[in-house]
Amino acid sequence: MRRLSRQLLHLGLLAGAVPWSLGAQQPTTGTITGRVVEAATQRPLPDAQVSVVGTQRGALTNEQGDYRIVGITPGPVTVRAQRIGYAPSNQAVVVGTAGPATANFSLTATAIQIDEVVVTATGETQRKRESGNTVATVTPSSERLAATTNIAEVLQASAPGVYVNSPGGTQGSANRIRIRGASSLSLSNEPLLIVDGVRASNQIGGVAGDGTIGVGGQTSSRLNDINPDDIEAIEVIKGPAAAALYGTAGANGVIQVRTKRGRSGKGRWTVYAEGGQQRDVEDYPSNFATVGTTPAGARTTGCTLAARIRRVCTPNPDSTVSHNPLEVASPYVTGKTSSVGASVSGGGDVASYFVSGDYDDDEGIFEPNTFKRWSTRVNVTSQFRENVSAQLSTSYVGSRLEFPQNDNNVLGVLGGGLLGSAFDDPVSRGYVAGQNVQDLYAIDVRENVERFVGSAPVVWQITPWLTGNATAGVDFFNRRNRQTIPPNKVNFGALPEGQRNAN
Repeated sequence: MRRLSRQLLHLGLLAGAVPWSLGAQQPTTGTITGRVVEAATQRPLPDAQVSVVGTQRGALTNEQGDYRIVGITPGPVTVRAQRIGYAPSNQAVVVGTAGPATANFSLTATAIQIDEVVVTATGETQRKRESGNTVATVTPSSERLAATTNIAEVLQASAPGVYVNSPGGTQGSANRIRIRGASSLSLSNEPLLIVDGVRASNQIGGVAGDGTIGVGGQTSSRLNDINPDDIEAIEVIKGPAAAALYGTAGANGVIQVRTKRGRSGKGRWTVYAEGGQQRDVEDYPSNFATVGTTPAGARTTGCTLAARIRRVCTPNPDSTVSHNPLEVASPYVTGKTSSVGASVSGGGDVASYFVSGDYDDDEGIFEPNTFKRWSTRVNVTSQFRENVSAQLSTSYVGSRLEFPQNDNNVLGVLGGGLLGSAFDDPVSRGYVAGQNVQDLYAIDVRENVERFVGSAPVVWQITPWLTGNATAGVDFFNRRNRQTIPPNKVNFGALPEGQRNAN
């Protein structure tokens, strides 16, 4: 009987402990749900930003205008809904643990936009009208992206004070970006590049000692590694304000790139494909010469005006001849551009994702001019706690670039035709240096690049009036350049012996 009474006592204590354990497992945070609609038509408003004031908690509405915010500390809070083109609205709700609190919003359309938000050098966001700096924001549209292949073309004629100059027409060549003009005669005038909070290289080749093999004025740029279809917005900081924020590295201006982020809801796929052709339609001038006779009675084809003044030749009547190497023996081919890619974005209440892949294959109007680029990107946004949010951005890009001899180059195809002969030679066809187009195309210059860029910013809302920001990141790229000149192909200088350079 004593043993039985002890067992009954243990069972009673266990039964009494079960409600306590169940009570301890009750949720300690609450949830806010609701819908955002337009006040006039009552239609759902997608992509509206709903956030809990004073915290890092928030969400974007889906196509039905619904949203859901989890992990809220129970008690009275203020919820704010805002969207560009509509007046923002606040609503006070009481969050509990028994069930989700409801906050529905009806936003009124207004001609006044909500405050634009810019990212400062320290990583925090700030309302644009409160910033003392001149910041131009560029949001590329899908129509603009369809006609561009790099970030420099996205900036073309999109921000005041930003000039984009293309030194050549070859595929993969670098564009010069100048913010409020050049600031130095000898140093680099390229702006500082920030990608998702991390300083990234926008190095342009052709600088002595950087390993690039010279092919005239053409150079590559690491700015071309960024896939324009992954860009959400570009912020351009100009003038002394850039130097004040980023030091001497920002003396030439700063370009801040924000890539796309995911949003809560079902995965949304985007697939695109582009294609086109490139042709040269320019009319080039012919080369002229006058045939004359020297004082010794010999025939000369260089009876120029200077030679006449020195009386070293006398022009023959009606002896002017002309030849156009670029028309008769055209170096141009029909080029092509093609691009395919896909992206998916989605997520849940706590984390969202954006994943993309892209492949570009371009061929220029010169035969040895090709540019291939493949890139992948994974961006993840997460809210660990009510006052802590973090992002992870990673991207990998690989490219293969082939350049022709061109521009300021004695072996350049275009220059060789413009400065060529006025006579059609069966070997060189009138090109300078006695080389025909196919011989110049035998010079093989290539550049291979692999690059990884990653960043991980963390935002901690310590108190309603104090925020901490930390960002870690890396930008690593490997570039290999090589040039091959086969023997007995290019009859210029020491080139007939052949050369091989690798950097």
